Amino acid sequence: MKEAEAFFVALLGGLEGDTGAGGVIPLLTAAHGTLPAPKPIWCDSAPPNSAQPYLTFNEASDLSWDTSDTQGGELLVDVHVWSDKPSRQEAVDLMNRIEDLCFDPAWTVSGFTLVYCRPQRSRCEADGEGFHGVVTLSVIIGHG
Repeated sequence: MKEAEAFFVALLGGLEGDTGAGGVIPLLTAAHGTLPAPKPIWCDSAPPNSAQPYLTFNEASDLSWDTSDTQGGELLVDVHVWSDKPSRQEAVDLMNRIEDLCFDPAWTVSGFTLVYCRPQRSRCEADGEGFHGVVTLSVIIGHG
């Protein structure tokens, strides 16, 4: 889906420029040595032996609202965060930064108009090896 992939790239760009609360990207690059690929990936857990924190972008659903004179759609996007820390604090801090970046974003979605981006729900749970958090974003995106 073109809209979802463009949104993932834009969100990653927004995360790259983030300096608040220590920034999301410095934590990720410290763990990985590079940024994660901005591609939707379906996974139930961070890959075995992966550097933590680990972040994935997953499209939950897509609802087209094209009309005769307007094109666009609503995406529900899940952003997954894994942390191997003994406390949920790292995962929650990353989730909070992702949510904060969605309010009045300074970043744009190439080729599309970002109409709306807001966190819809979030949760963070122990997963046996650390903590797994999910932030679901409601995104309305227009063409052009």
